[in-house]
Amino acid sequence: MKTTLFVLLSFLSVNICAQGKQYYTGTFTAGVFIPFEKTGERVKTGYNFGMELEARNKGFAVYLNSRINYTRMNTESERYTYDYITNARPYTIIELNMGPRFYFGKMKELNANIDLGFGLYTGSYSKELLWGPQAGFGISYPVSKKLSLALNGRLNVLGIDYGQPYVGIHTGVKYILNQ
Repeated sequence: MKTTLFVLLSFLSVNICAQGKQYYTGTFTAGVFIPFEKTGERVKTGYNFGMELEARNKGFAVYLNSRINYTRMNTESERYTYDYITNARPYTIIELNMGPRFYFGKMKELNANIDLGFGLYTGSYSKELLWGPQAGFGISYPVSKKLSLALNGRLNVLGIDYGQPYVGIHTGVKYILNQ
């Protein structure tokens, strides 16, 4: 409940404090999930899909994205096999991230962005609610007045205490809702 309220208040504060034209966008994405180090001991590379909402004013934006990462279990890990079955079972990591985004370039041209966020993570992989930082880099290329193509890469840390990093690389179509 607190998280939902925090997300809503963050989006409202951007709108209230903004000076100038606000742009609201929705992006549908699909991509790959690449685990590192500790995470890679349990799961292998998989794929993801998700949706993102953004409120942008010139070079600053606030984003909220949700993504589902599908992975395969590493069958060599005895700790996470169930009922002594060694078949690979799929795992999901569900992430909900939000934070500031800084844009470089004009909205009507090829532009780059840097994300610095905070995420909540759950799913069959962890079976509990974890939180951790998230940072990323991306580019957007407008193909029409309302549509842009987006490519982003993000480093997520699944749980501060556990420190399980993974990278998500995803591409998508961004639609400007109010232009």
